[in-house]
Amino acid sequence: AASQGSMTAQYRLGILYESGQGVSQAPLKALGWLRRAAKQGHAPAQVRLGVIYAAGQSVPRDDAKAVAWFRPAAERGDATAQYNLGQMYAAGRGVRKDYAEAMRWFERAEESTASDSATGPVSVDGLTRIETPIGTAAPNIPSVNMASESAHLPEPQGERIADMQELLAALGYDPGLRDG
Repeated sequence: AASQGSMTAQYRLGILYESGQGVSQAPLKALGWLRRAAKQGHAPAQVRLGVIYAAGQSVPRDDAKAVAWFRPAAERGDATAQYNLGQMYAAGRGVRKDYAEAMRWFERAEESTASDSATGPVSVDGLTRIETPIGTAAPNIPSVNMASESAHLPEPQGERIADMQELLAALGYDPGLRDG
């Protein structure tokens, strides 16, 4: 099915090659299949490629490419892509640092998640886990957790609170006493 153009099959095959589940791990084959699916508009493939480029997994880290993969899925309403795009704006990675734009994407992610009961709720701060964040790649991504469908390492709560207070202050809100 993947070789016949099924974007879902292409995505799944890419994930299998990436993880080595049931096949020999082959990062370049994984990228090829994920790109095929993503170019057809498969949002999870676009998100996965964004995470791969943001983390520099099997490819050189390229924040501009990460943003380029997150954006189309985010614009079509994918909550994970919206969250990740917000993270990129908050950190100034691949785009000009813009806290207001980051907050807009976090709010869109929250709205998208609220309307999709299968995904689960997002808290008011817009930073609650939408899917499982990439933790194994976090050393390459200072202060940014990318949401994805694999690997999970929870972010220390105090850092999240401090980051959100910093974001609120930059947007002109009173963040209250520093908690983190």
